[in-house]
Amino acid sequence: MIKTSDNPGQSPATERRDFLYYATASTGAVAAGAAVWPLINSMNPSADVTASGTVRVDLSGVEPGQRITVKWQGRPVFVWRRSPAAIEAARAVDLNQLPDPVDEAGENPNASGEEPALDENRAAGEDGEWLVVIGVCTHLGCIPLGQDGSAVGEFGGWF
Repeated sequence: MIKTSDNPGQSPATERRDFLYYATASTGAVAAGAAVWPLINSMNPSADVTASGTVRVDLSGVEPGQRITVKWQGRPVFVWRRSPAAIEAARAVDLNQLPDPVDEAGENPNASGEEPALDENRAAGEDGEWLVVIGVCTHLGCIPLGQDGSAVGEFGGWF
C-alpha cells in the first residue's frame, strides 16, 4: 500500500500546492528583506561621522584655572578647569539678576523640565570643577574671545 498523504482527505496535488504557496511566500519575504535592508542601512551614520562624534582628551595635565580648546566636529569646544574661587563666584550669582533665570527653552539636554540656571546644572561633575562648552556664539555663530584669558567678559567668562 502506497501512502500518499498524512491527511487521508488531502490529495497529492493539494500538498504540492501548499508547498508552492509556502515556498513562494518564504522567497517573497526573503526578497522583500533583501530589498528593504539597504534602505534601513542607509540611515545609519557613516564611519567618518561616527569617528568624528567622539573626542578623547587627556585632561590630566590641565591645572586649575587653565583653559584648553579641543576640536569636535569642526567646532571648538572650550574646556575650563575652574579654580575654587571661580566656582564660588559662579555659584554666588543671584538668579534674579540673570536675563534667563530658568532654562525654558530646554537647551540643557541633561536637565529635565524647566531647570533653574544654576551653576550646578551647567558644570560637569558635582564639584563643578570642569566647565565644557561648545565655543560657538548662539547669536551669530562666531567664536567668542577669552579662551586664552586675555579678553574675558563679565564673571571671567567669554566675550
